[in-house]
Amino acid sequence: MLFAPKAYRDTRKTAIENVEQGLTLTKNLTSIGPATIKANPGILPVLRMVTCPPLARDRLIGLADSSKNFVGNLELGKIPPRLSLELLEENLAKISGVISNMVDVTYFRGSTKNALPRRKNVTAHQPSSQTVSAAR
Repeated sequence: MLFAPKAYRDTRKTAIENVEQGLTLTKNLTSIGPATIKANPGILPVLRMVTCPPLARDRLIGLADSSKNFVGNLELGKIPPRLSLELLEENLAKISGVISNMVDVTYFRGSTKNALPRRKNVTAHQPSSQTVSAAR
């Protein structure tokens, strides 16, 4: 990756760290619930991307019947401050339900919804030298 510009390398490193944190917090996508998102609202962008197909923010808002403001705050790592506890729990349940139902289990070799993925099966994609050569 040394051929890539520094800004790209830095952004890629941050993205990998965010994905690894999201996988850790959700126990490799087996524990995506309202409590997980409430405790770590900033993982929502990662969760949107592990679905099949990956969910755009507006699509998640529509499927979960949530508000743009609510989802936007979560993605910034914040819980909306003026939202009642009842509405908060309701929205978190809808969002986690949509994501849980759409998780793409093919990210894990040999895993299914019924099989817990093992950490050794979760790796960041490293392009091969053939891929890099073909891209040049």
